[in-house]
Amino acid sequence: MTMTRNRTIIALLAGRLALRLSRRNAARQFGRQIAVCLLLAAAMFAAGCQPEPSAPPPAPAPPATPNEPRQEQDKDAESFVPDKELRLHFVAQDGLEKPEDEAKKLADALEAKLGLRVKITLADRKADVIKAMESKQAELAIVPPEDYVYLHDEKQAASPLLLALDYRIEDETGEATTELVASHKAVIVVKADSPVRTVAALKGRTIAWQTVSSLTGYVWPANELKRQGIDPERDLTGIEIKGHDRAVMAVLNDQVDAAAVFQDARALIAGRIPDVFDRTRVLLYTAPIPNDVVVVRSDMDDAWKRRIAAALIDVSATGGEAHFPVYLLLSHLGYKAASDAAFATVREYTKGSGADGAK
Repeated sequence: MTMTRNRTIIALLAGRLALRLSRRNAARQFGRQIAVCLLLAAAMFAAGCQPEPSAPPPAPAPPATPNEPRQEQDKDAESFVPDKELRLHFVAQDGLEKPEDEAKKLADALEAKLGLRVKITLADRKADVIKAMESKQAELAIVPPEDYVYLHDEKQAASPLLLALDYRIEDETGEATTELVASHKAVIVVKADSPVRTVAALKGRTIAWQTVSSLTGYVWPANELKRQGIDPERDLTGIEIKGHDRAVMAVLNDQVDAAAVFQDARALIAGRIPDVFDRTRVLLYTAPIPNDVVVVRSDMDDAWKRRIAAALIDVSATGGEAHFPVYLLLSHLGYKAASDAAFATVREYTKGSGADGAK
């Protein structure tokens, strides 16, 4: 492959990445597009210099307990053991021209690790993913944290497997760091010269919300205001302004006194308004919100849970076979082990807020 063609492909990929700046994780992607393109160049160069690898042999099945037949062990535990196929469902982020191509790369990488066929379904709506897990039409899914809570608590259909990783945002600067974390925050922003200097001073003011189901644009900020003595419904005049970038603009244009957005949505308009960080300030940082969750059907065999988790962590990590497909499809930079305890605040904050998964 010539250097000219490499540069053309890299430019197209960079263009695709720019299209996704309007999504929740867009602010974090903003600071790392150049690094991703450079890594892509290195990956393509390496691929062009190596012969095409032969198909790897199927991986061995997880070992059974010594002196105990595997089939009897599974039967006694009433656990599910994948036989020929593993089905993974999720909603891919917008802006990718051929998401099916990237999904195939991810499936191929997982197949090589697991020794069985992996079928990935790119759903149009998250409700379709929920339905697939409920009806056992999928063994794996990638969902927002509130949907995991719904599947686990109300349907007993899923267990947590992994949490997605992304770059931590620096509070002081709003810039992405190089530290990978399994959570993100919401913020309430006001104008830099606003007389609102404390949360208590918000009382009687106007605030821009996203929809009531938005964790960063309503649920987390509203609940944390309650904890500090502000009733978001009685003490504030809420105005629904869809789009985190539009909510920040509404603050700048004096349409509202404050806006609840993801950290740091101000980067979405920094290209048009370079001094947006100087003209605004953060009044409130929320507690961490868990990132997207990889869930597995609740009756999955424990040995297979560990094996699937290890495979996903391996292929999605920097340098892994499917690092870039995972990033392009989901904006995830890898995964770490998840436990149900990580979702206690999700349960508390989404109860009765309209953010209850699949409702």
